[in-house]
Amino acid sequence: MADIAAARDRLETAADKLEIQEVLMRYCRGLDRADIAVLRSVYHEDAWSDHGPYDCPAHEFCDYVLELLDTLEICRHDITNTIIELDGDTAQSEAYFLAIQRERGSGYDDYMAGRYLDRFERRGGVWRIAHRRVVLDWSRKVAYSRDNATVYDPIFPQGRRDELDPLYQPAGD
Repeated sequence: MADIAAARDRLETAADKLEIQEVLMRYCRGLDRADIAVLRSVYHEDAWSDHGPYDCPAHEFCDYVLELLDTLEICRHDITNTIIELDGDTAQSEAYFLAIQRERGSGYDDYMAGRYLDRFERRGGVWRIAHRRVVLDWSRKVAYSRDNATVYDPIFPQGRRDELDPLYQPAGD
């Protein structure tokens, strides 16, 4: 019986970490698709967000960042190394991120790398961020011109930041 209980504990731990990892991925989707509903869904209603100069309730940050996203031509966020430490219905995570952004008409691409330091809480069986602190480890601004600008291959569908993005049209439909 001890083996069964240990196996169940390991499966529950794995499931909790996978659910938290999915919250981190949904955050990136919310940003990159400019989808406010997805962005807000990763935070508890009373969550706090410390994004450098923007130290405020998380849902206020979501409203701010949605306005900022309207000024960007390109926005891409990726999560890389992630460590999640569980403690009952709370968890601490450190998730490395890479971001690329281009403000319309700026002539520059911004490359950023940093970490999301999050406290997650499971409430009503659902893991969400209760507190986020963003650490910027490095950034670089790179000029672009017609010679090195992004070229989209017309053979592939192009990503968009609205409801016409292929994400919202499931594969096979």
